Amino acid sequence: LVTFIFAMNSLALVSFALLAPAVSLGLGWVTSRVAARFRGLGLFIASGNLARRPAASAAVAAAIVTGVGWTLAFSSLVTSLQHSWLGWLDQSFQSDLVVSAGTASVSLLTYPPVREEIAEDLRAMPGVQEVQAIRSVEGDYLGRPIVLMAIDPATQGLPLVDGVWTEVAPTFWQGGGIVISENLAHKTGLRKGEVVTLPTPSGARPVRILGTFADFQNGGDLGCVALCRETFRLWWGDHLVSRMRVWLMPGADLTTVRRTIEARWGQTHGIHALTFAEARAGVAELVRSCFSISYAMVLIAMAVSLAGIVNFLLAAVLDRSAELRTLSALGVTTRQLIWVLVSEGGLIGTVGACIGVLAGIAVSRIIVLHSVPMVNGWHFAWRFSPVPALVLVGAVTLLACLAGV
Repeated sequence: LVTFIFAMNSLALVSFALLAPAVSLGLGWVTSRVAARFRGLGLFIASGNLARRPAASAAVAAAIVTGVGWTLAFSSLVTSLQHSWLGWLDQSFQSDLVVSAGTASVSLLTYPPVREEIAEDLRAMPGVQEVQAIRSVEGDYLGRPIVLMAIDPATQGLPLVDGVWTEVAPTFWQGGGIVISENLAHKTGLRKGEVVTLPTPSGARPVRILGTFADFQNGGDLGCVALCRETFRLWWGDHLVSRMRVWLMPGADLTTVRRTIEARWGQTHGIHALTFAEARAGVAELVRSCFSISYAMVLIAMAVSLAGIVNFLLAAVLDRSAELRTLSALGVTTRQLIWVLVSEGGLIGTVGACIGVLAGIAVSRIIVLHSVPMVNGWHFAWRFSPVPALVLVGAVTLLACLAGV
């Protein structure tokens, strides 16, 4: 499936590259008129060459289109993932404090567990209004690994995508059913209302699916099954807690409560408390860190563009040596001939970069709105930032001019 998706998106980029001759013809015609008006001889000759042979640079433009298009599509994917993830946190998982053990940072993996008595002590702490203890462990469903998320009752519910939480919450908190993550439903074909059998240490337990919820973190790519923690304790015999979400009473001092928590359990249990803003920033940093190495493709795209334009212009110089000697004999200076090559390189880079932006917009929509849901069932809101696109167009154009030099 991934190979098919990659192939189709690559073909989409190539199809945009077929626009290169038409765009080259149009840009060459417009630029030659501007150069003639302002007496820019180097630009005039370069634009004339581009308009006279618009298909000659199609292969180079196609390489630029592909590199720019993939780079912008990937940038849009990361932006869309980050925007959807942070929006999901803001709407459904916002609390005053996030308390857990381990390092004082946000983790995509399971936090080290602590005793559930700590959650009870937190509830009795001055200034604390509500505490939701959460236990996350890896489980199994039909031979495939999943994540089990057992949660305590809380005012804030799960973000259902196929129903209203308040309608299913009473049944859920009484242990009358489970909710599954959107990507698990996609991978298994399970739907609301179906009865599934969960293997537990106390035997197979049939449970009804009450709904499907959006989940970008708790179950990761494996998929998540959420259930009431009281039922989880009964079936699995597990009395540990992975993390706790804490809401404070109106007027309670956040810093004081935080310091009290860390002073009481920091040394003995490695407990730390993050504000929601810190946890949110940690998630944003995790997204950037996870995908940062992939931005090497930007450098590869630039290198390919530079090498392609250098080769094209070198071939053009060798092919037009007689023409260049004639121009020199007519009084065109060496400096002006240099500007011819630099301008021609810049025009080719502009053609490829502009088409690449259009291709990046189209392919990014395909990837975010169709490819990602096909692969793992995640649904992101499509976001495309114009700033990286403008920066990339400028960078490719400058590199193309450098290739001309």
